[in-house]
Amino acid sequence: MGLSCFYNIISNHLTAKEGESSMTIEISAGKELGIEGTLEAVPVDDLCKPIVDYHRALEIKDEDLLAASVCAVVYRVYSAASDQFVDWEPWSRLSREQVVGNFSKAFANEDFYYENRVQITHVKLNGDEALVRTMESGRTWKNRDWEDVEVLWHTTPSEGGVWKIAGHIHHLS
Repeated sequence: MGLSCFYNIISNHLTAKEGESSMTIEISAGKELGIEGTLEAVPVDDLCKPIVDYHRALEIKDEDLLAASVCAVVYRVYSAASDQFVDWEPWSRLSREQVVGNFSKAFANEDFYYENRVQITHVKLNGDEALVRTMESGRTWKNRDWEDVEVLWHTTPSEGGVWKIAGHIHHLS
């Protein structure tokens, strides 16, 4: 399967590249909250790159790329049981070092593998904060697999203005 995340910027919309779905991805720029902004000021690639890099790092077992994709502290929320709010669980925040340390232990196992297809479906930009909605399908070691899992990623500029993952909410649907 392997990682795939395809999109192009066309007239403030992301569209899939050839061979992928022809779905147009809606992009909002915070106007609902009274904040005016344009996507020209923040390239959509910058908002989405840390998500792509995060998954790529897991796939190729690259601790440096993994560390570069996340903020100093990352929050996580999961709901494995259903898409109902009562099933959501806030998990402990992890420092960048904890994220990398946890995965480096997994990477050391010769049985470790990770494959994920990420489809970006919506980007919401509000100043220096972005929400990126994805649909993901994949599999990894220990017989784990997932199909069409909706994930909400929060990205923000961090050190040096580079966009990184600040948090994610898994299994929205």
